[in-house]
Amino acid sequence: MVWTYAVAPTVAMLARGTYTRTEANPPLEATSDQFVASVLLIKRISPRTRAYVGVRHQRFESDVERDYDESAVFAGVNYSFR
Repeated sequence: MVWTYAVAPTVAMLARGTYTRTEANPPLEATSDQFVASVLLIKRISPRTRAYVGVRHQRFESDVERDYDESAVFAGVNYSFR
């Protein structure tokens, strides 16, 4: 699910959440579940340039792999060459 909101004329907020469940085919019996939630602020600097900053949290639970939780803060710049 994705939700966007125009905070200001050149600033947008994007919130996203995903859930994925993977199940093994018979005769194997294994499952993995992953949940990811993130929030980003995106600022248009020019018609071709955008800067963003965001936070993310994800949780992975599995019968096959090691479970983990991860939280991150990230930032970046996108430039479109046309």
